[in-house]
Amino acid sequence: MRLQLAATVLAYYASSVLTSCLTKELLTLLPRPLTIALLQQVVAAAVGAWDHRRRSGEPVLAYERHWHAALPASSALVVAMLAYRVSLLYNAVSFSQAVKTLQLLFSAVLARALLREALPPLRLLSLVLCLCGVGATSATEANFTPVGFALAVLSSAAQALQAVKSKQVLVRGDVGRTALFAICAFQAMLLLLPCWLVVDVAPLLFGGGGAAAAASAAASAEPGRLALLLAANALANGAAQRLSFAVLCAVSSPVSAAVINHAKRLVVIAGAVAWFGTPVSVVHGGGIATACGAMVLYQLATPAPSRRVLAAPPAPDVESGGRAASSPAAERLLGAKVT
Repeated sequence: MRLQLAATVLAYYASSVLTSCLTKELLTLLPRPLTIALLQQVVAAAVGAWDHRRRSGEPVLAYERHWHAALPASSALVVAMLAYRVSLLYNAVSFSQAVKTLQLLFSAVLARALLREALPPLRLLSLVLCLCGVGATSATEANFTPVGFALAVLSSAAQALQAVKSKQVLVRGDVGRTALFAICAFQAMLLLLPCWLVVDVAPLLFGGGGAAAAASAAASAEPGRLALLLAANALANGAAQRLSFAVLCAVSSPVSAAVINHAKRLVVIAGAVAWFGTPVSVVHGGGIATACGAMVLYQLATPAPSRRVLAAPPAPDVESGGRAASSPAAERLLGAKVT
């Protein structure tokens, strides 16, 4: 089980590095984050629907009765995706990822408020270190912009909310894990579609300088390279989303998932610095290291019971339509009540 989790986490890290770096490359050729996000989500929805059909034998539309339960997580996913991709128009990948270590802070607050998880003093210290690291990184960022910083913070908050809401649905037993991923991916695609039509398509059809300029820039680029980047980016993002959800299902708490995400950010930051040749000063690198190192301290402060209980969410019960079995221990730990 540990070896399988380690392999899943490593694959998640690799696909995340590719997603962030390819997205940044694409935005220089096609500065339309909504278009890129929608293409990514189409692939993610297709992967989720195929995986669920393969496991349960039922299409994702058969779970329409559970869509209301998954909608908060899907909405948070859309906000996190869009905010991060727009932030890359202003920020380097390494800086956006460093700011997104604040997900640990948001996860701790939400887990305390919604899941009744404890917040001992050592955890508070780790959160302070995280804030100090992000502050040092922001103060020494060469191309710092308030808009890019705010968008990265919004993305980290939305991602934390998505993790907590997904975990709540799984623990309540409203729907199984593969069905939840498929529903969230499909809902996110549907939520993105009208935004894309209004923001990207309508100005292009009815006149709009920004959209026309972006389309002209994309048309002047090498079409083969652009198509290859779009395809590789969408596939890497679909894999990263699926693997991220697999990691969330395999750990005991959304905060534990946030810890793994912090380690992922360190890998993505290192990969992006190497990919783009981003200069990093000693203070800037120290801030990044402090922010990412805070997650180690946070994990060391995690009480032993919360690491043992719910090592994985309840497995989906295919015969009952994908509804996961709940347990009294799970309800007591997370304050959830099966309805």
